[in-house]
Amino acid sequence: MKKLKYGLIANRHSMPVGNFIFDEIKDVVKIRNIENKAYRKMKEIVNENKGENYLAIDLYVTGLTVALVSVIKAIQKLHKESNINIKLILKHHNHKTKNYHNQTIHFYFDEKEKKKDIQAIYSIANKKNRCY
Repeated sequence: MKKLKYGLIANRHSMPVGNFIFDEIKDVVKIRNIENKAYRKMKEIVNENKGENYLAIDLYVTGLTVALVSVIKAIQKLHKESNINIKLILKHHNHKTKNYHNQTIHFYFDEKEKKKDIQAIYSIANKKNRCY
């Protein structure tokens, strides 16, 4: 599994990354344009990592819902087109603690990878005495 880190939109908030999906979004109501940009950027990322069976992408989100949904839709489409397993880890900033909280979305093609992830999740949950 190859791990990548991106921010959703450059210069919107301070983030611990240098790569971004969007350099800027000029007009938030032009959803088709935003979706097309997201798809092109995510396709570029997948193509740069050809040969990888599994990508884990940390995405530091900025709160602009239309941009985030566009990235999720792009990954969903590319995952089907490219037969690649993708784990998208959304990094939500907590202003009080200054830490990031994870929210994970899995896009699987390979049942072995899916099984490994599920086992890892249950292992962590059992250690913390929690269920997911």
